[in-house]
Amino acid sequence: NEGELNPDLVRITRNTPLFENIPSFNNKKHAYIKDSELKFIIHLLFSNQSPLAYSRNIKLNYDNFADLLKLGILTIDDFDDYQKDYIKLIIEEEIIIEDNKILKFNNDAFNLLDYYYHNHVICLTYNEDNKYLKKIIEEEKIKFDGSLFSKDEVDYLNYILNDRSFDNGLSLRNKYLHGSYYAENEKENEIDYFKLLKIYALIIIKINEEFCRNNDTWNKSEE
Repeated sequence: NEGELNPDLVRITRNTPLFENIPSFNNKKHAYIKDSELKFIIHLLFSNQSPLAYSRNIKLNYDNFADLLKLGILTIDDFDDYQKDYIKLIIEEEIIIEDNKILKFNNDAFNLLDYYYHNHVICLTYNEDNKYLKKIIEEEKIKFDGSLFSKDEVDYLNYILNDRSFDNGLSLRNKYLHGSYYAENEKENEIDYFKLLKIYALIIIKINEEFCRNNDTWNKSEE
């Protein structure tokens, strides 16, 4: 609230806040796709288990339908009949287009959905000029979140530090709490030390982003 961290208040805080409950200055920092059809389209595009992840006419190496489209040579007729309905669905959603019959990506849609497939989150501030993002916001296909950490970041932190989300987590916070743990194997301590350094780096980067962007563009539209 005051724009800075007070170490004294941190020391006297009795209850450690849950990572998922720590708010961002930006009340729409992250977005997650909630529309089931759009989730299915993402599967069609990027999964190697997709019914579109194969064309009998292409002998090159590729992993998924997105890789096939990047070749820039395919038309809808290069696919079997059972695949064409899926492709027509993606065209109707304006994610791919037909340019002289060649199937090509709508770049805004591809960049956004490719990032979402691999990271499971949309960082709204960094995609504010993306036309496809504006489209799916208007169509209410995503939900917003104002937490400091994304869901995957929360899972990662909980996996490393505690037992909250995973039964097989590393639980380093619990392991070294109050200096109660002693490892005879020095290498084990060294490995844990570097894992904790990564956690500190992540948290510092996230906090620094909050202070920098809060004075930049965050929440400006609501002023």
